[in-house]
Amino acid sequence: MDKIIRQYIVKSGIDTLPITEDKLIELCKKEGFKVRSYSRSREFITAAGEEKAMNDPAFLYDRKGFKFIFYDDTLSASDRVFFIAHELVHIVLKHPMNRPTYAINEENFTQEDEANSCAYELLAPICILKDMDVMSIDEIANVTGLSYGRAEIVRSRLIAHKSSNGLIEKSIIHNFRAKMGYKEPDEPEPISVDLDKLNKKRHKWYEWAFTGFLFATAVSLLIVFISLLPRLKRPDHFDVTPEQYEWLHPSSSDSAS
Repeated sequence: MDKIIRQYIVKSGIDTLPITEDKLIELCKKEGFKVRSYSRSREFITAAGEEKAMNDPAFLYDRKGFKFIFYDDTLSASDRVFFIAHELVHIVLKHPMNRPTYAINEENFTQEDEANSCAYELLAPICILKDMDVMSIDEIANVTGLSYGRAEIVRSRLIAHKSSNGLIEKSIIHNFRAKMGYKEPDEPEPISVDLDKLNKKRHKWYEWAFTGFLFATAVSLLIVFISLLPRLKRPDHFDVTPEQYEWLHPSSSDSAS
């Protein structure tokens, strides 16, 4: 899932830290969602029958053409950023909308875990923090704007992370270096990434072999069917010998005699 968020970072042109609340609101608008606080939207939320959802720090609403991310504006600035990012990630990951987080089930737990992990990757991209040589909790909090508690979680992710040095990471690092100026980019020009081409499914050799086998089998069966078609259509008497045919259908002269 973190891979999807890294692609989203490239696609959305994110190239600076920290990612501010205003920047997140702008990203949400690009996805078609407006961001509103609970206090500003209480009347709408009540009319929509979603009062219970306000027990959560934020939630998505997508019904009848209304697309909102609602959030608790009594939260700290750092928490607001994290939970708005969390809801944005649900959209990016294409999680089902209008699934109440207060409905406890295994699917919700899984999707909430995914959204939390990807929110961290969005707000504190591991490849950038490593490239900046940011490792301490204090440094992480200062660079990303996350709380110290969340910065500690990011640090544990940093320690466990193994860099892939893939094209996406290289592109993110190049863009952040160019915009933030903490290092000179390795390449003079931006690294272009064709995400559509990158995401095309690559079939393994045995998948191609199996597909070829199925195609060859289908062609062979079609040829056999075509070869049998004339025999299936012609009458049974086409298979008798001339002698048998004369015996079955005597001529008029034979009948007269």
